Amino acid sequence: MDPAVRRFYRITIWLPVLLPLAAGLLAKALVAVFGMNLAGIAGGTLQFLASLIFFGVPYIPFALLATWWMRRRDEEEIRFLMFVLPVIMLVICFILCAIMAVYSGRPRVWVEVAGFATAVILPVGYGFVLLTVVLRHLQRRRV
Repeated sequence: MDPAVRRFYRITIWLPVLLPLAAGLLAKALVAVFGMNLAGIAGGTLQFLASLIFFGVPYIPFALLATWWMRRRDEEEIRFLMFVLPVIMLVICFILCAIMAVYSGRPRVWVEVAGFATAVILPVGYGFVLLTVVLRHLQRRRV
């Protein structure tokens, strides 16, 4: 596989961490520099930071492993991983929620967290997959 293509996938695997971080920093800068204290920007900053904490931090080990794994893979294998990774993340979330439900003694709370995670992980995860597919299509058109 072309090294540029491999590099593309090794960068885009980090989009779920990099984009919320960049958006959160941009929102914070807008508030600090321009004095924009709009509820939407402040709330957006909190949402991006929460996204990083609750979803980005657990995603980082997978992104590290996937970045390493891609070294000697062809594009077809990488694309397969890209399409199944949101489901893998959801399964891992369910396992973590089950562990927390047992150890916290509050299973109802963790069932609700798992339900919320289902509503977030799959749409957001496949949103990043779609973004990667579109960017790859645009990259192909350039070459």
